[in-house]
Amino acid sequence: MPEPPSGRRLVANHWRRLLAGEIGTPKVAPPAGCQVALVYPNTYAVGMSSLGYQMVYRWINEHPGALAERFFCEGRPALSVENQRPLEQFDLAAFSIAYELDYRNVVRFLLENHVPVRAAERDPNAEPLVVAGGICALVNRLPIYDLADMFVIGDGEATVARLLGAWAESGGDRVRFIRAAAAIEGVEVTEGACRRFGLADSLQSAIGTPHFVPSLDSSDALSMIVTPYTELGARCLIEIARGCPYRCPFCFTGNCLPYRVRRFEVVREMLDKGRQLTKRFGLIAPAVGSHPDIDRICEWCLHQGLEISFSSLRLEDVRPSMMALLAAGGQQSLTIAPEAGSERLRRQMGKSLADERVVAFAAEAVSGGLSDLKMYFMVGLPDEREEDIEAIGRLVEAVRRAAIGSKPRPQSRVSVAVNVSVFVPKPGTPFAAAATPPPAEIKSRLRRLSRLLGRMPGVEFRRPSVAEAEVQRVLAWGDRRLLDVLIESARGDASWRAFLALARAGERNNTARGNA
Repeated sequence: MPEPPSGRRLVANHWRRLLAGEIGTPKVAPPAGCQVALVYPNTYAVGMSSLGYQMVYRWINEHPGALAERFFCEGRPALSVENQRPLEQFDLAAFSIAYELDYRNVVRFLLENHVPVRAAERDPNAEPLVVAGGICALVNRLPIYDLADMFVIGDGEATVARLLGAWAESGGDRVRFIRAAAAIEGVEVTEGACRRFGLADSLQSAIGTPHFVPSLDSSDALSMIVTPYTELGARCLIEIARGCPYRCPFCFTGNCLPYRVRRFEVVREMLDKGRQLTKRFGLIAPAVGSHPDIDRICEWCLHQGLEISFSSLRLEDVRPSMMALLAAGGQQSLTIAPEAGSERLRRQMGKSLADERVVAFAAEAVSGGLSDLKMYFMVGLPDEREEDIEAIGRLVEAVRRAAIGSKPRPQSRVSVAVNVSVFVPKPGTPFAAAATPPPAEIKSRLRRLSRLLGRMPGVEFRRPSVAEAEVQRVLAWGDRRLLDVLIESARGDASWRAFLALARAGERNNTARGNA
């Protein structure tokens, strides 16, 4: 990635260039009753690929008396995208956090903007109130608990509106707002906020009470802004379901979030609205093919001549209508996620999928005009054996051969990209307490897999970082003491290996103090 711009003029010009390529950007004209700096703690390309981030942006800017301007961890000093304003001009700094690794970016963002990291140390009348939300607030918010004034936990549709309403009723009085926020379901006011504003600790909201809306049909969930500068290629994203009907033992979403779908009529209305921006769409859900009306959705999109891609496909759910829609839209790539190489291990992961079905699906996809296949696997799974690594190699080779043999024309190009991640157990899942191989053994298995795949022409192996996976594990299970490690790591711009060394040193110090 190129170096982010530095200097106020260069940063402002950077955002103006990106704004010029956007479609659908609302006119955000300050001031407003509640001004929200909506921060995605990563780059613009990653943040604008997040439908959740765009949904919060829509909810705020459609609320009377409020406005949101976007911030990303890109450029110094940090300026808003819309009007190139500094953070200090906003009432709230709201972070949407989708990845544990972005916790450090949250800390770095505050440090670079001269905002004290800990809520209790911030001036009650100066720096913005810090609100944090996103899936990471559900998984484990303890590493940044002392950083936030409050958390939004669970679905944001009703909660965001109630928070903005509480701000309006408080007249901008921060103490009154904090008191009102503590009574909102799905909001957790932190100990640091109580200390910052001199409030009793009893004001803290009950921990572990996320709010989930019973139905998704009452609000839209589509991209407000389409931009070519994302990982998704200027598509309008449409959420058709939330949660997952499958309860794969490794998956937080399937085990900890309620499954809800949007009715066909609601999806159709969102597609109609999105057509004002583009004819290219991405249907978003943890398991798109599980939607009960997926055939009707696909048939309608085909009839309307829309170009559609899917966020994820389980082979068990793939319908002919879905493949026809992909082919009609001219899509060239398709993702297959067997997750494990052997059928034995797949069954343990909740995926009863035979090798033959994976190979046949790849052949069907290529014969239908798709040329770029992506396969997703995990290593380091519970009960994983050396033969499971060998099985990944055999399955990839079988898919490669079947794909080549199914080319519609001899001169057609076919490629297979193998994306491997390291399994990280998450709280609340059946695999939460499962034993996993040590990092050294995982590295050995990845080297073995690299040798196997390296012999196959036309196969690209995208190897994961074992250190980053270990950091994810630490942050998914860590407690409030990890904030010290995040601060020290962010200040020194340390590598993830250095972060792990700091975390282990902290564990040893805590153990020594406990034994003293």
